[in-house]
Amino acid sequence: MEQVQAVREVFMGLGSLITVTLFIFVLYILFYLRFNKNLDSESKILLTSLAVNTLFIFFLCIVKHYISEYTTHTYPDGTKYIIAGSVLQLYLPIQIYTLQRSYGYFSKLRDVITLSATVFLLNILLVTISFFIEIEKLIILQYFIQIVIITTILFQCYSLSSSFKEVFSASNENSFSLKGDVFLFITSSAIALLLALSLFTNLTPCKREALKIVLGLINMILIIKVLHKSSAEKLTSLKKSNSGNFFPASNNDFFNQKKEEDLKNRLLNYFETEKPYLNPKLTINEVALYLYSNKTYLSRLINDQYNNNFSQFVNFYRIKVAKELFSKNNQMTIHQLCDLSGFGSMATFTMAFRLYIGSSPAEWCKEQRIKAHNERDEEKE
Repeated sequence: MEQVQAVREVFMGLGSLITVTLFIFVLYILFYLRFNKNLDSESKILLTSLAVNTLFIFFLCIVKHYISEYTTHTYPDGTKYIIAGSVLQLYLPIQIYTLQRSYGYFSKLRDVITLSATVFLLNILLVTISFFIEIEKLIILQYFIQIVIITTILFQCYSLSSSFKEVFSASNENSFSLKGDVFLFITSSAIALLLALSLFTNLTPCKREALKIVLGLINMILIIKVLHKSSAEKLTSLKKSNSGNFFPASNNDFFNQKKEEDLKNRLLNYFETEKPYLNPKLTINEVALYLYSNKTYLSRLINDQYNNNFSQFVNFYRIKVAKELFSKNNQMTIHQLCDLSGFGSMATFTMAFRLYIGSSPAEWCKEQRIKAHNERDEEKE
């Protein structure tokens, strides 16, 4: 019993340390935003969102500490680590960050504050009513919460799976940062899922606390990553879009040179004239059939000549179309560009844009509008 108590004290100490550290991170982010005038709008909203989410986690940890300290004998022990700990609150920063990076959601600070505050108040409400309702009803409520969390995590992972494949199959400079984002999202989702399944797996309170500490550490890593990225990038995110060298050449001699060149020319002609990439459901089998080739040869040709897989090859053309459409009409919305350029989802569109252009569609469009406005002013002068 003394050993269990000692372990519990260690976890409480670690939890308190992480809580204080998160609060220090919030203060540093505010300091960073106050004195760094060269940040782009996307970096600002990402950092501000993380500060808001982390601040609410800090508040919840304080509430949890005082409840644990002063209501040890009256608080329902079976629900203490699930409700007061709030898996949702700890999981929220990486969830909002991923939605911002993948879909462009939560681009306004008030939306982030509203969601974070709502989850915080929900947790306070759950803690409060747990003192007044019967334990049987409380357990039913917990099961409902756990099922909602599990469903949300699984749905989010499924909806982003195609984008994750795109990121991990890419090998350009922009893909490294995105792979880090995906790793943090998958890791935190797995931990949140384990915590959500704790009612069904009889996970011990100490193990639950340990998993929550890991979630807190992931939030700290996420903050460090965004701070590092924003300070390193400055205003060079569009460098890749102007280089014109997205398709590097290769000296691999797998095919006979003449046949390889013929297939390559027919492929490029097909894409330039027929524009099959505008079909969101285009497959490599369809393209191979049209070119009187097969999937294997075509895949190797694309890998050999362009150092990319079929999906990346197709998305390069789709991004090209999106840029052309916006250059003709810079009042088009992001969703219109996504649909008209052949992307099947906003997540895939946003992730592909980050991979090949180096910034989000919203950020790129904003820069293009500013550029066009400045050019018009120069013409008037």
